[in-house]
Amino acid sequence: MKIMYVEDNPANLSLLLRIARMGGHVVISYTEGEAALTNYDLDKPDLVLMDVQLSGGLTGLVVVRNLRGRRHKTPIVAVTAYAMTGDKERCI
Repeated sequence: MKIMYVEDNPANLSLLLRIARMGGHVVISYTEGEAALTNYDLDKPDLVLMDVQLSGGLTGLVVVRNLRGRRHKTPIVAVTAYAMTGDKERCI
């Protein structure tokens, strides 16, 4: 499976890379939402793991809205260290 992981925390990225490689998956990673949007059509991921709070100009939620607005149906999983009341609803 080809996984796009949009994450600006190097420790989180390193952990996911190790786990994904053990399962034989390919991981394409970006630290900023702009780069993920620019390369999405070229990368053609099977799954997107999206950090909610990204550095740069776009949050993960803005990136997801943009992808869905472009009619992409790829499964997207929100990844966040923040688990506050209302976050689930905000992501959905």
